[in-house]
Amino acid sequence: MFGRLFMLLILIIVLAFAVMFDWYGARSYFEQGLEKTGQTVESLSEAGDRLQDTFKQK
Repeated sequence: MFGRLFMLLILIIVLAFAVMFDWYGARSYFEQGLEKTGQTVESLSEAGDRLQDTFKQK
């Protein structure tokens, strides 16, 4: 159990350093991922608003 948590922690630290120092263009990949996440959240919120409006009309 401890070994898996330790490996996960090491992986998170390495990813953080990769973004901080822009190793292998990691910063651009991270920014693209954040943009896609933002788009997904926006589309989900719009769908939720439409669904909520439908319930209010009934």
